[in-house]
Amino acid sequence: MPDDQQISQSVDNLISQTPDEESAPSAPSGQQPTSAYSLGSDPLSSPPADNIQDQNAATSDPASPPLTMPVDDDAAKADQPISSDELSQIKEQALSQLTPIIGDLDQPPEEKYRTLMMLIQASDDKSLIKQAFEAANGIEDKKAKAEALLNIVNEINYFSSKTSET
Repeated sequence: MPDDQQISQSVDNLISQTPDEESAPSAPSGQQPTSAYSLGSDPLSSPPADNIQDQNAATSDPASPPLTMPVDDDAAKADQPISSDELSQIKEQALSQLTPIIGDLDQPPEEKYRTLMMLIQASDDKSLIKQAFEAANGIEDKKAKAEALLNIVNEINYFSSKTSET
């Protein structure tokens, strides 16, 4: 069994082995420096009692209940299936928000034409036909331009037949 002198020497060795000498606080002159491994600390250099309680509250205590994250209702709802009515509402909102800003998109004519046609077909908004026609006229490839113009004629026929039925 080790004697008291060996224990004291072991403790002194542990105290002198600091993990980072630069980050250890320097002791005032005339006092022995303390380290992160110090067993006894100067009560005058200890944090105030209320600070110690704050520090203890921050550490994990096996007897205390585990922390739980608040449940995000939106995240829980995201896992649930969306009804057809909800999808239709979202579609209508997206279309109503997209229609006024569609002209702000910086797209080449062929892409702009496709975007406008998708919007026309999704919303049955015949007011966008003129913009789609202008975008189709900007398409340089003759075959792609001809297809775009034919699709516009078909959309106009669709709208014409729809109004004649009512």
